[in-house]
Amino acid sequence: MYKVDLHAHSEASVDGGITAEQYAGILRNEIVDVIAITDHDRIDFAAGMQKALGQDKIIIGEEITTSQGEIIGLYLTEKIEPGMTAQETIDEIHLQNGVVYIPHPFEKVRKGIQKEVLMALIDEVDVVEAFNGRAWSKNYGPEAAATAKQNNVPIAS
Repeated sequence: MYKVDLHAHSEASVDGGITAEQYAGILRNEIVDVIAITDHDRIDFAAGMQKALGQDKIIIGEEITTSQGEIIGLYLTEKIEPGMTAQETIDEIHLQNGVVYIPHPFEKVRKGIQKEVLMALIDEVDVVEAFNGRAWSKNYGPEAAATAKQNNVPIAS
């Protein structure tokens, strides 16, 4: 079994803070086996970390600001521009053969995709986040997990 973090922000994100040295330590100390660095609207830090630590340890991701909430693209090779619709963003992720990951769904404070948008796109979603450590105002994790399970979409927790 592998321990994987699919939603981590580095010091390159305003709400992140993990440094290059800390990522190396997390992997060296086997706290997790693989980390997806998913900074907001950028992939440069993640790409640099993948070069430094290896493709088998770092997944290049991006938490993309869409007009309908945030979507994470995993296994990206190029930055995806913010501001598009959720559907356009998913199409761009798929053009890169990436994985569509929905972070903190249904949250309003942190720009989560709302349920009606998720349901319209559910057939194109690869993973739904069912637990987020920063879900402080209201925990939508159980609702997100139930929605994903009802639609046969894997969850990350």
